Amino acid sequence: MFIEMWLVYALLAAILVGIFSFTTKIVAEKNYDKDLSLFYLYLCSFILSIIYFIFFGELKYSLGTFVAALVTGILYPINLKTRFVSLKYISSSTYFINYRIFSSSLLLVLGIYLFSESVTYFQVVGIVIGFFIFYLLLEKKEKKEKIVDFKKGI
Repeated sequence: MFIEMWLVYALLAAILVGIFSFTTKIVAEKNYDKDLSLFYLYLCSFILSIIYFIFFGELKYSLGTFVAALVTGILYPINLKTRFVSLKYISSSTYFINYRIFSSSLLLVLGIYLFSESVTYFQVVGIVIGFFIFYLLLEKKEKKEKIVDFKKGI
């Protein structure tokens, strides 16, 4: 039976992102060594990338690709370190909702300015309502969530 490779990659990416989010939450809550955890996460990512390129990839080098990979490689560990620090002070459910809204807003602004996307008023209203739905889906738990210092966490 033939399965589309994009579907396999999408399912594998969804599973790996879930595992990654779970491990970062556990590392932050249990106060494990964050640098060692980041090292192991990047080592696993590096090994999976090498396996992918050996079996499925063809390498195409260009200056733009190299610069994009370099900038991403420099900024993403900083993002993870700040995520670990933030998860010490606020609950993971609150953090990830704010993270998704901020990243979606940033992508929207970049899409408008870099790619000259046109956005109507109805689309803006839909986007704002979509952002508030994230907060409505946040469960109210009977036990108090760990909120040490919300301002410091943000």
